[in-house]
Amino acid sequence: MSIARVWLLAASICLMAGCSTSPSRRPAPPPATPVEQIPSVAGTWVLTIQSPMGQRDSETIFIQDGTKLSGRMLSSQGEVPLTGTLNGDAIAFGIDLKVQGRDLRIDYSGSVSGETMSGTVRFGAFADGKWTGRRKAE
Repeated sequence: MSIARVWLLAASICLMAGCSTSPSRRPAPPPATPVEQIPSVAGTWVLTIQSPMGQRDSETIFIQDGTKLSGRMLSSQGEVPLTGTLNGDAIAFGIDLKVQGRDLRIDYSGSVSGETMSGTVRFGAFADGKWTGRRKAE
């Protein structure tokens, strides 16, 4: 057999081998992990607070920047700024008050579900209570 025939035979075998194998495919990239939905609480809410002193309503205005909350709470005693966070449906915010010349931190924690929210409120080291909120119709 001549060298030319050997090369031709080798080339033919390589060509047939290349055509008979399936093309290499890269595996598909994994599906993107969905970004957790952050509910929007921006706007005006009416919070009803149950405390050892009774029940009272406060109009609360939330300003939302991603997971950061700011705003103000308005009641018959006046207006105070609030700060907080929103992590998924978990909400936490607080206000600082002066009561009889002493500083008092009031912390709210709970969850948001659509147009409502609810949770517990801590009045410094003095007491705990419950709260509910509903988005105010504008």
